[in-house]
Amino acid sequence: MLEAEGTSRKLISTRHGHLHVRSNGEGEPPLVLLHMGLSSGRMYRIRRLAVVTVPVFSPEEIPQYKDNYLHEPRPEADGTHLDWYWRWWRDGGFGGAAERSRAWSPDLLHEFMMDHLGAQPDPWMTYHAVFDHPTGEFVSKIRQPFLVVDVHDDLTAQTARA
Repeated sequence: MLEAEGTSRKLISTRHGHLHVRSNGEGEPPLVLLHMGLSSGRMYRIRRLAVVTVPVFSPEEIPQYKDNYLHEPRPEADGTHLDWYWRWWRDGGFGGAAERSRAWSPDLLHEFMMDHLGAQPDPWMTYHAVFDHPTGEFVSKIRQPFLVVDVHDDLTAQTARA
C-alpha cells in the first residue's frame, strides 16, 4: 500500500452506496476533506481546509459532464471489462488528467482502479451530486479563507469561475 503510516481505510455502506473513508492521526478538531472523486483521500498532503477544484458548471455543461461520468462496461465472462478500468485511469478518463496519470506508477494506478471497483454499484453518484449542486452559490457565502488547488484537469475552467 502507498498509505502513510498510521492511516486506516474502510468502506462505509450507506443507502446510496459506499463511502470510502481514510483517517490518520488523532486530536481535536478533526479535519474533514471532501472531494467527489473515487480516490480523493490520496489527493490531500495539507493541514488546513482545502479543496481540489471548485467546479462551477454552466447549465449547458452539466449534461455533457454527466454523460462522461456515466458509462462503464458491463462485466464480461473473460474479464475484459477490467481492462477498461485500467485504461480509464491510466489514460486520464477525467479528460484533462491524462498527462498527469500517464506518469503514475503501476502500483498507484492499481490502487485507483481498486478504489473505483470498490465504489460499485454506482461510483459516479458523487460526481452527479456535484454536477447537480449549485456550487457557485455556496462558494460565494463562505466567509473564511480556504485553499483551492487547481490541478489543471478537465475542471480548470469551471474552477476559475469560483
